[in-house]
Amino acid sequence: MGRGKIMIKKIENVNTRQVTFSKRRGGLIKKADELSVLCDCEIALIIFSCTGKKHEFVSRKTSMDRILRRYRDFMANSPATALSSSSNAATVEHQQLVEQYNPESDVNTMRAEISRLRTLCLQLQGRELEGLNHRELQMLEQQLLDGISSVRNKKDHLLLEQLEKSKLQEEKLNRENIGFHQEIMGLKQLLKSSCSSESNSLKRKRTEGATMEKEVESEHFLRLGLSTVGGCCDQVMPKTESTSDNSIAPNAVLES
Repeated sequence: MGRGKIMIKKIENVNTRQVTFSKRRGGLIKKADELSVLCDCEIALIIFSCTGKKHEFVSRKTSMDRILRRYRDFMANSPATALSSSSNAATVEHQQLVEQYNPESDVNTMRAEISRLRTLCLQLQGRELEGLNHRELQMLEQQLLDGISSVRNKKDHLLLEQLEKSKLQEEKLNRENIGFHQEIMGLKQLLKSSCSSESNSLKRKRTEGATMEKEVESEHFLRLGLSTVGGCCDQVMPKTESTSDNSIAPNAVLES
């Protein structure tokens, strides 16, 4: 049967813990020795038991001091170690600054600076000038003149920019007005042409209507004329027949 899986946790029984430590320490040292022989590497192993007793192992071809010296040299030249050292130095420096920090002195310094700046602002406004000598007054005057010149230059620059923008806006509006005027003229021409075409069509319709009315009237007159001529012929024809009968009768009498 195989060995059961052991849960890795602290062994509470002191005797069992000591026995397990002895067995596993021997196995660990054996594995380290085999690794150093098989792979030709240097191994140093230091173990402190729970009772404070030291146990160590070192490879056969070296010594504990040599391996520890090599380890210290390696850690001193390592970038991570250098970074850690610099970090530690920065931490120490920060701690010193924190220890030297005096909040009361900083508050007093800030108050003095605020008072100085307030006085300077008042002097720039032409007030609080009693404690100034002639040289300080000249320097203050020069500062004011420089400030006025700077303000004037800025104002002139803004006015020129505004004037340039106004000119560009005016040109844009003029172009838009010209475009609107052209559109209006085009609409007027289109309206005029449409009105002209409509008037021409109305004239044609009126002319055609007048022509049709004349044709109807002439046709009506022709019909009336034909009916009048037919009636007149009906009235004349009997007379003609009677005349012809009268003309024939004498002839017949003569023949008889």
